[in-house]
Amino acid sequence: MAECVRRYVESPDVPDRSLQRRLEVFLEFLERMRAAVPYTPLHELIWMILTGTGFMDYATALPGGIQRAANLRLLIDKSIDYEQTSYVGLFNFVRYINRMMKRQVEISGVNVVSENENVVRIVSVHKSKGLEYPIVFVAGLDKSFNRMNLRDSVLIDEYLGIAADYLNLATRSRMTTMKKLATQQRLLRECVGEELRVLYVALTRAKQKLILVGAVANEEKYEDMKNLTLPLHDTHLPENFVLRAGSPEELILPAAERMTARCRRDQLPCPIRMRLISPADLVDSEIIERTRLSETIRTLRGIDGSEVWDPDTKKIIEERYAYAYPYASHALVPAKVSVSELKHGAYADEDAEEAFPEPKIVPFVPEFMRERMKKAEGHDEDRDAAEMIGGTFRGTAYHKVMELLRYRDIYSFDGTSAALRCANEKELMRCLHQMCTKFVEDGLLLAEELKTIRMRDIARFAESSLGHRMAGAAYRDELYREQPFVLGVAASEIRKEFPEDEQILVQGIIDAFFYEDGKVILVDYKTDRVSGASELVQRYQIQLDSYEEALSRVTGRKIGQKLIYSFHLETEIELS
Repeated sequence: MAECVRRYVESPDVPDRSLQRRLEVFLEFLERMRAAVPYTPLHELIWMILTGTGFMDYATALPGGIQRAANLRLLIDKSIDYEQTSYVGLFNFVRYINRMMKRQVEISGVNVVSENENVVRIVSVHKSKGLEYPIVFVAGLDKSFNRMNLRDSVLIDEYLGIAADYLNLATRSRMTTMKKLATQQRLLRECVGEELRVLYVALTRAKQKLILVGAVANEEKYEDMKNLTLPLHDTHLPENFVLRAGSPEELILPAAERMTARCRRDQLPCPIRMRLISPADLVDSEIIERTRLSETIRTLRGIDGSEVWDPDTKKIIEERYAYAYPYASHALVPAKVSVSELKHGAYADEDAEEAFPEPKIVPFVPEFMRERMKKAEGHDEDRDAAEMIGGTFRGTAYHKVMELLRYRDIYSFDGTSAALRCANEKELMRCLHQMCTKFVEDGLLLAEELKTIRMRDIARFAESSLGHRMAGAAYRDELYREQPFVLGVAASEIRKEFPEDEQILVQGIIDAFFYEDGKVILVDYKTDRVSGASELVQRYQIQLDSYEEALSRVTGRKIGQKLIYSFHLETEIELS
């Protein structure tokens, strides 16, 4: 099937160009989804499929669409739960769902019905107490009252005490005592009283219409039930009649019939309508309904769909379905972006964590070969550790050391300029290592982070002119490190297609800046492994421009220099 579809798409001569185009779009979407499988979380992949194919919108537009959409979101929630287990991947998830279906594991749907939802509610009489509904159906009026407790051999009453049958052991006979008959009568009154209270609750829940439903054995019994030979002016049913009633309908039918008769006598509109429906009537109504539906479907199928029957209606429909939301582009405008996102994904930011990083594949090398390779190539253990760790972790470690670096411990200051206290680079590296070890002991730096840092990189920075300038600023208390900011910019500056009147918040953290000769010097550290300075400038020009604008607004001063210090190139780079 798949091969036939591909051949049809690639064929230059096909009978249906429209079908070919639709199949081509489908195959393109399929390839995009396949390419996204290795690095996309399962729940995001399902959401991409549901929205990319339009199936979520289609399901929402069907009858019961809110419930269908909620069930699809439940599938996404289940995929998130599945990702928390030891199994991963789309293939395993599909197998998991298939096994659940095979074992007929039932998963309840999402309950989207609120208390105020306009739906049919099925509740017991007791639970409906205190509630009201526009239309109420009270079903099961033919159900008998529960009087099983009156048939017990021993009866107990709060006032009459215990009553039992009289047993004659000599004649082996049983007789009902007068006390038991009196107790039965008292319990019967209590039982009927409770049933009437429940019936009262059921009959008073409706605001507009009350529909009572019950069943009778035949039409003769129905007539016997409703015809009670009593004067019409009697508004109450006799007590003995109420006590003998076996079900609610035996009380309701005669009362309803008497009220109807009084309305006829007094020529008044009657609020009650009684109707006897036989099984044959139900069958006939079902046949009529199905016949009507079949005729309607046949008529609709016979209509020429290309013919316009009502031009005005056609115009209204076209206008509604062709309507395009004029502010659709605004929905794509984010409320807040990071500085890293301003680079439009053209380059990977060393400080930005990958959402779903792929594990780095390290080839297995035997221990004796590793030792031999190190000796032959002169490997640096610090560099090896840094290579084994991802760029994000390594970059974070370098930034943390630069944030904590105590300039006063490694520099002296004569009031004008700073100078290193250490005589040579080796002594400087030893001093820096002791400082970083103290950071680890104080819980300011992780031991794993310390292993990724080459002290030679930090020492070369300390020896640079930028390091001396920052040390002087530190002595003057004019050095600021890891300063967060939030900057409001026009949306069109982020992307040209965004509207100009919308504003987006840009957030970021400035690695360092200091004051020098009344101007602000902006510094950003980079650990990228690049071939030259121009590559860093190309990558981070937009980021540094955002930092410049933020600092200018906050400090009210002009930015004197924008500098990138590259630990890989061991140099500072000035940006325009």
